[in-house]
This record gives sequence, structure tokens and C-alpha cells, in this order.
Amino acid sequence: MEKAGGQEITGRILVVDDEKEIQNLLHKLLTKEGYEVNVATLPEEALKKIESENYDVVLLDLMLPGVKGTDIIQEIKRRQPNCAVIIMTAFGTIPNTVEAIKKGAFDYIEKPFKKGEIQHAVRNAIEQQRLKKRFGRRANEVLKSVSNPLRRDILEILFEKDSMKLMEMVKALGVRDHTKVSFHLRKLKEQELVMQNGSRSYRITPKGIKVLETVWNLEKEFL
Repeated sequence: MEKAGGQEITGRILVVDDEKEIQNLLHKLLTKEGYEVNVATLPEEALKKIESENYDVVLLDLMLPGVKGTDIIQEIKRRQPNCAVIIMTAFGTIPNTVEAIKKGAFDYIEKPFKKGEIQHAVRNAIEQQRLKKRFGRRANEVLKSVSNPLRRDILEILFEKDSMKLMEMVKALGVRDHTKVSFHLRKLKEQELVMQNGSRSYRITPKGIKVLETVWNLEKEFL
């Protein structure tokens, strides 16, 4: 990570809001978290900043003067596809939420903010961005792989053990049908999260360890 003034920069954030009080509040909160924070008041100003600087997250007010925030999301994503856009609004309705998500918003937060809500949303967005950088276009497939409880259990067992054969794993998992374990192992192998050695024993791969660490970090933060 880069450093600014001796402090590690954990990500770059752009706050787009026409209220100076909100700008100052978010700048203070997120700077304390180690982020580099810039602010913009008008949509035109925000888009100019996005064209000249790479951002990990944009915190975007939904109701800016003369324009809807949802109309800006697509422009932000067109200029920086990997940037996560978090919508902020005092007018939190379900239709607005759905429209924002359809146009590419990562998350949606209502004003007034609850304690820690902004920090949590930003950390989650940053973590997702890092996952995408690690696994590229296959990030969603990898996430789906570990969303299955049995696959998650398989990875955690292999993380603890150096290697295990199929039937050893079936016994450790307490699963009666060994074909079910074999099926999920095959899926994990396709994602390169586990591998087999010459003796047909299974081992977790470095990529599998990274996936587990990412999931554990998210759980520590939000659960």
C-alpha cells in the first residue's frame, strides 16, 4: 500500500455530496480509517475527478441539485468499471434502491447514517474489489463455490490438515454419501481451490487459502 504523511493508504474514496457538513463528516471518518478522501459538490466536478484519478469507492448522494444520482452511476462505471459506487440518500425507498442497484450501485445507505455504517460499507466494497483483483472475471464463480456450506467445510478441513484422502474427509465431515463430497471436491478443483497429489490425496491450494482468508475477514467485520 502507498503512504501519505506516514499513514498507510488502504483505498481512495470520492465523496459526492452538496452538503458541506456531510463532506466534512465523511472526510473525517474515512481519513481516520486510513483512506485517501477527496470530495466533490457537483456531478460535473465528480466526473472530472474520476477521469483524472483512480478511486476504489465513490460515496454518491442520490439527490444532487438538478440531477438524480442514479443517472450518474452509469457514467462513473463507464469511466471506472472497477470502482464501487455506494449510494447515500435521505429518501430511501425500495424503487430507488432497485434502480440504483440495476444501474451498478454496490450498496445503498440511508441518511442519517447509523454508527459505523459508512465504514462497514466501504470496507466491504474495498474487500470485494481486492477479491476481484485476485481472481479477475472468475471472482463471482469463486464466491459461489464457497457459498455452499459443505464446500466451505471441505476447505477449512484441508486448511487444518496437510492432506486427506476422500474417505478420510467423508468421515471427518460426517457425511454419509461419499459421492456428494466427491462432487463438491470436483467443483472446488475446477475453481483451483483444491488439488490432488500423486497419492490421490486432496490439498488446499494457495488460491483456496486466500479465499478462506477473505471470507474470514468479512465475517470478522460484519458478523
